[in-house]
Amino acid sequence: AKNSINISENDKSLVDNLVPNSYVTIVLGGEWEYKTYSNWKSLINIIFSRHKNINIVLVGSNNAVNESHSVMKKFNNKQLTNLVSELSFNQTAEVIRRSQILICCDGGLMHAGKAVGVKIISLLARLDSEILNTPIDNVISLFDKNNVNNIRVEDLYEKFSASFKPY
Repeated sequence: AKNSINISENDKSLVDNLVPNSYVTIVLGGEWEYKTYSNWKSLINIIFSRHKNINIVLVGSNNAVNESHSVMKKFNNKQLTNLVSELSFNQTAEVIRRSQILICCDGGLMHAGKAVGVKIISLLARLDSEILNTPIDNVISLFDKNNVNNIRVEDLYEKFSASFKPY
């Protein structure tokens, strides 16, 4: 089984003007508390401190708007782009497709990432990788049996660092 999505030329063209040439995408927010990570600022802080030229694009739906504003306020960084609740699902999938790595929790945008074939680092709770992923998916998962917030930021960064290859 493989997810798929059709992204229009109009959506691709719109995204051309919104994102840097190379970047990592992080999905904020979530509908379920146990699948909504609250340590993104700590992860972003580590990434920026160890990768000086990296760009990060934030995406997510309206349930992540407050968090995205909080992240932007903390970092006030030109290397950080906030597209949370700004795009359609397909436009967001195009942002994800162009990224070097997608970092996210289990949710719709993780599945969009699978559909566009991007490398994914996913945080999972209650349902593990064997249930959510297939061998064809390009996913590295971190799992906690109860809540994604039990996953240490250091462990997430370690997976990111091992997977990230700057252009």
